Amino acid sequence: MKKIILLFIIGFCFNCNINPSKNKILSTNSDNFILLEKHRDKLFSHPNKKDKFSISIIGENILKGKMIFKIINSNGIELLNETYPSNVLINGYIIDENITDEEKINMIKKRVSSFFDDKNFIFPAINSSDVIDTDYSNSEIWNAVKSNPKALGFYYLIGDELGCKLAYSKKQKKIVKYFCCC
Repeated sequence: MKKIILLFIIGFCFNCNINPSKNKILSTNSDNFILLEKHRDKLFSHPNKKDKFSISIIGENILKGKMIFKIINSNGIELLNETYPSNVLINGYIIDENITDEEKINMIKKRVSSFFDDKNFIFPAINSSDVIDTDYSNSEIWNAVKSNPKALGFYYLIGDELGCKLAYSKKQKKIVKYFCCC
């Protein structure tokens, strides 16, 4: 009877998440439940084959979970894999003390749902008239990306402070960060 109740509770918890059909268990460790995820297929590393962009929140709960941002090419090769605490998706690091956990969770859900919006994809990645800011960019990487006028960039924001731009470098055959600030 206890097993039946436990299975019912686990099933109920899965149905409380933003997209219950997407919940997966990555392992038997409870830290690896996928709580939220968003995907977008986009031409990025190859001109004719789409890469899969994904963001997932894993863990026991959304506020204390981990955010995983991945880009996987059409051949299934992982080009990018970054992990952050999920709370970096809360709008800003300074939070009103009166804000509820539900409001924090809603902020994270909103950021996950908009992570791959069209406005975050930049074409060309670097315009010919753009000038490098050497405080936030490596000149070798910047010039390699800028030399490819067909390169697509992707901008993402962690918290309200760390904004990065990525592109695929044909020369280096990998995803590079050509700008990261603050």
